[in-house]
Amino acid sequence: MDEEHWRPFEGRYRDGMPLIGAVSRLSSNETQSIEFPWCIHVTVHFDAADELGYPTPTESAAVEEFAGALLAHLRLTDAVIEAARLTGHGAREYWWYVREPDPMHVLLTEYAAQPELFRAFDYDIALDADWEVLDRFSPGHE
Repeated sequence: MDEEHWRPFEGRYRDGMPLIGAVSRLSSNETQSIEFPWCIHVTVHFDAADELGYPTPTESAAVEEFAGALLAHLRLTDAVIEAARLTGHGAREYWWYVREPDPMHVLLTEYAAQPELFRAFDYDIALDADWEVLDRFSPGHE
């Protein structure tokens, strides 16, 4: 993990299961939040996880490859800011910010419909002009 770009953190879900994650050190830029007010939240469920809900090494590599390909696909239309990622409970979640939701929805729908897609994922897109969703990753936030 690139320590210059990412601030790692650890925590627990409400049911006590552990989680690890990282939030972008660049995500507090007010200009970015004005230019990129739409949050894409993507959840990729693991095919293979250990007893703590973390992916096996092979699974982790496969999820990273998938997410990288998806992110590259989204970048075909617009800039995407990677803001946070979270791993635990049998899934990896990503939060990305974009300028406009409609082109991203089209791209995500097209990507999910590809017959060669090797992994299912869930996503939603919501207006988050103040990037408030990232507050949950701040130290001391529960």
